[in-house]
Amino acid sequence: MSDTAVKTPEKKPGFQLPPTLSYIVSDLGKNGIFLALIAVVVLFSITTNGILLRPQNISNLIVQNGYILILAIGMVLVIVAGHIDLSVGSIAAFIGAFSGVLIQQLGFPWWLAIIGALVIGAVVGAWQGFWIAYVGIPAFIVTLAGMLIFRGLALITLGNSNIGSFPEEYRALGNGFISFAGPDATIDVFTLIVGALAIVGLIVQQVRTRAGRIKYGQSVDPTVWFIAKMAFVAVGVGAFTYALATFKGIPVTLIVLAVLVMIYGIVANRTVFGRHIYAIGGNRRAAELSGVKTRSVDFWLFVNMGILAALAGLVFTARLNLAGPKAGDGFELEAISAAFIGGAAVQGGIGTISGAIIGGLIIGVLNNGMSIMGIGIEWQQAVKGLVLLLAAPSVTSASATFTSKTRNPGNGWSMSSAPLQRYNAAVITDAPHFFYTLDEASGTTTFDQSDNGRTGSLASLAGYRAPGALPNNFGYGMNLGSTGRVVSGGVSLFAPETYSLELWFRTTSTAGGKLIGFESGQTATGSSQFDRHVTMRTDGRLVYGDWNAIQIRTVTSPAAYNNGTWHHLVLTAVPNGSQQSVVLYVDGQAVTSGTTTRTGDYSGWWRVGYGKVRGTLGITTNGGFNGAVDQVAVYRSALSSARVRAHYDAR
Repeated sequence: MSDTAVKTPEKKPGFQLPPTLSYIVSDLGKNGIFLALIAVVVLFSITTNGILLRPQNISNLIVQNGYILILAIGMVLVIVAGHIDLSVGSIAAFIGAFSGVLIQQLGFPWWLAIIGALVIGAVVGAWQGFWIAYVGIPAFIVTLAGMLIFRGLALITLGNSNIGSFPEEYRALGNGFISFAGPDATIDVFTLIVGALAIVGLIVQQVRTRAGRIKYGQSVDPTVWFIAKMAFVAVGVGAFTYALATFKGIPVTLIVLAVLVMIYGIVANRTVFGRHIYAIGGNRRAAELSGVKTRSVDFWLFVNMGILAALAGLVFTARLNLAGPKAGDGFELEAISAAFIGGAAVQGGIGTISGAIIGGLIIGVLNNGMSIMGIGIEWQQAVKGLVLLLAAPSVTSASATFTSKTRNPGNGWSMSSAPLQRYNAAVITDAPHFFYTLDEASGTTTFDQSDNGRTGSLASLAGYRAPGALPNNFGYGMNLGSTGRVVSGGVSLFAPETYSLELWFRTTSTAGGKLIGFESGQTATGSSQFDRHVTMRTDGRLVYGDWNAIQIRTVTSPAAYNNGTWHHLVLTAVPNGSQQSVVLYVDGQAVTSGTTTRTGDYSGWWRVGYGKVRGTLGITTNGGFNGAVDQVAVYRSALSSARVRAHYDAR
């Protein structure tokens, strides 16, 4: 059997679409919110006789809705964590008024007033975050109170009057453009260059991502579909920048939004803080058991929301060149609607920055299109409410499906949609390289639940759907039966020098055998390099190390674990000069540690349940593990003892 996992589609009777077309239909279904935006744009382009897509109107769409999009970025993170913020409109009004007082009445420079306003926004967010995170008052109550408090403070600051006008540099934040076109030029070449660079950057990034996924044996879009999507992106970005270039250039608000989207996209998807937000929203109790400092995360979420609300208030005030008592009315409802239309779940745990931006754009196009058509504000509100209502069933059903399929093969959670079970939450919080729950009922493929797409292969199993290891997490394990194995998908996976291995195992065998390790070689029966194995000896003790014709250096557990009960195994390894320091944990406790020879990089697979080891260790030559395994995870980092214990406690 090949070590490269190949997912064989289940054959069903009746008509079936060709594989590529079936993939495209499925991919389109996953991007329904983007298709909805296109549909809304096309609809209003027709009903407004093309006015919607005129360059001036496209630019106005960005400028007029910039503050809502800024709020939506922060709001979606708050909602993902299971909270809500009703105060952002009042905070925006208060900060706008505060900046007006600083500039007009106290004579502050415009740049210092902006910095001061953002600091006050952070203080306001910290105030609300304290009551929510550390006092334990629900966010709905705290922010409802904040909506009243800061609306009152805005009125007090303004004295029930307007403040204006503001310096040109300040106004540029909400109504400025970057353009190098001359007075007689009809198009701004600089904007076109920026658009071209954006297109090249997006395509290069996608090509590199695709190449990386192919290198590691992960699934990718069919080539035809990938090229089609890149062409669509290029045409869309090109048309958008051309429209901006023929009007006034790049709006400053667009630059602010682009920077925020990049920063918060990285925070949400590639940082520990971001993973903790999703873990809290998926299951707060599970996150706490996993060691996540939920109170700290909640506190900083609202500090962040305060800063973004302050920035939205500055952008809105700068656009109007006026700080007024009615500023911010309804901002919170627009931001919340953008997040929900963009796919955020009321229960928390689900939502993306890009989805919130698209949701905000849908609202903006609706507002703009209906205004051009001359539809009254009363009907505009009704239509937007209907759109929000229609968006709710898709979000709710997706969440329900996610809940019911959390442990089913092929329907796993991801770091962007937060696990709902305690143990799974603990594992995903630490960003495994892959995570196999081994719940498959049949077949030769096991599915990676870590959002990294490293599906693995199964062979020669003694039984699927064995009783699972975790009493508080429904699901199954697998019986290996001395010849069965689980192999991580793909080839040319270079072994990291720092890593952690984790699984649950159960056996009564006295034959010993390999549990988990990294192997080079191109066959499923073993390899010529005998290192990186966690193996059970014939006496039931666990051993890890490197062994070859020159030396044997291992660490061995003092106790035996072939007593027929489930045991939790974790091994961590970090480089230590010319050697490698390892710690072996069983059932949440460190049982032994030591050093082995530091290993270099070589390509191969992580393999569970099979492989060659030296007979001099008291293990059969080919070392198949005769027992059951469950919940296999490999990390490219060393888990701390606290995290290992948190995983075990979450069982």
